[in-house]
Amino acid sequence: MVKKSDGLKDKTILITDGTSGIGLEAARQFLVAGAKVIAYLVVIPCILLIAPIIEKVVNRLIKN
Repeated sequence: MVKKSDGLKDKTILITDGTSGIGLEAARQFLVAGAKVIAYLVVIPCILLIAPIIEKVVNRLIKN
């Protein structure tokens, strides 16, 4: 698990397959840690899978 720290704040992370599994979880964890994430999605319908996760993480970060 990636913990929120200043070490990843304002850093940009490129995930080359953020559609599922390790790539999706890595993208989520880096977002929680404060990084900007570019998740390359191999399959367009997978955007529908990752969008709610990103929205949830962003909303949680805004509340904190």
